[in-house]
Amino acid sequence: DKHGEFLAMRRRQEAAWAARNHTSHHAHLHENIIVVPRNDDVLLGRGRPFQEHAGNMRCNYVVLSTMEKYEEASRNDKTTIARNVINKIKGYGGRFLKQHEGVWEEVDDSEALRKISHSFRTHRQLLKAHQSSTNEGGNNSKKNTSDKRHRED
Repeated sequence: DKHGEFLAMRRRQEAAWAARNHTSHHAHLHENIIVVPRNDDVLLGRGRPFQEHAGNMRCNYVVLSTMEKYEEASRNDKTTIARNVINKIKGYGGRFLKQHEGVWEEVDDSEALRKISHSFRTHRQLLKAHQSSTNEGGNNSKKNTSDKRHRED
């Protein structure tokens, strides 16, 4: 069966990775190796497989649900809001994972914070692009006041 083949392949990769990195410096990492991410995990990376992972989609929902508050916040408050997103994801069992040499490893909070902050910026750009495309077909006499706001990040 395909699942059994996949697990066997991942075990071989994990064993090879452990053999290559078996030093006292890397020994503590073996405990944190994640073979298969869970659905609640947020995967750091680019491309459709990452975008379509359940944990990433849930993370995007949390980011979008706090987007308005984030946009109106000061720089320090933006950091607090981003940390709250991280805590919410961790609260339901999610982890922030990055692939390294064929296995997944949990990243520290500072890297998770960079991921969430980047997600807010990406969603801002997508929302602005969407607003521009919908305004092009209609009356442009109403200016978007959010463009005039002072950006603090």
